[in-house]
Amino acid sequence: MKHKKQSLRNDTPAGSAQSWSLRSQKSLKSHHEIEEKIGKFENLIAGEEKSIKAAEINRTRQANLVAGGQYVYQVALSKSIEEIAERKGRIAAYREVASDLRAEMKALVPSPAQAAERAAKQAELAKLAKERIEAVESIDAAIRVLGQRLNVHAKLTAAMVKLAREIDFTGEDFDSPRFDNLALSLPTAMQAESRRWLEWFLGTEKDWRACEIRREVESFPETLAAAHYYRRGEKPLLTEKQRAVVEKENPRGLSTVEAERLYYSPQTPEAQIDTRNFPGNGILGPY
Repeated sequence: MKHKKQSLRNDTPAGSAQSWSLRSQKSLKSHHEIEEKIGKFENLIAGEEKSIKAAEINRTRQANLVAGGQYVYQVALSKSIEEIAERKGRIAAYREVASDLRAEMKALVPSPAQAAERAAKQAELAKLAKERIEAVESIDAAIRVLGQRLNVHAKLTAAMVKLAREIDFTGEDFDSPRFDNLALSLPTAMQAESRRWLEWFLGTEKDWRACEIRREVESFPETLAAAHYYRRGEKPLLTEKQRAVVEKENPRGLSTVEAERLYYSPQTPEAQIDTRNFPGNGILGPY
């Protein structure tokens, strides 16, 4: 008996700041793992039931032979009866475990109250993330001011060095390396990148498009808008970068190393590939 997998698609459509994922990626992964276990037990049950049918046919035939006076089949009949009882016992045990797993899986699905609580906390997370942009703006302002003051400091240092040379001053320590190093370490403006991160976190990017999942399971970093845990055949809304990962999925079932060699293949046959720094998760790159 082939186990019918339940769809785990329960995210609201991405692309809106008010659309939050109904479940976490961790919850969906656990759901999938439990579902796979249930499928294995159902297959075991199906196998036992098939064997019981064969044993029951043997039992009936052997019972008829014994009833007809062929007592030599009595031992075989007893074994068939014992086999059927053992297999029925295993089926009962398998069904009990499967039932417990179904209850465990059901508990992962949030109740209306739990879903409402999760949505409220997600909304609060979104609010804090948006407010944080204001802090980033002040950080950018501080970086600009610090850069300007370090520039003034550098100009004054240059003037001091020039004047010292004019009077044959032999000292070389003008207490400038610390400030020069600080100027070199200053980051560029932070706000633009932070706003891009916020769009990703809230799921408000504009390049969403349906894309069919090719692997058994595909996952991306979780956001407020989507758990980003998908299964083969599903067609979730994905961003351009995510679609690029899915569409580059190797159709020939190569190993991770083989797929990476293909993905990072050189332009010429003579070129050598250094595989030491290949990503550990197959050909998946940054999203």
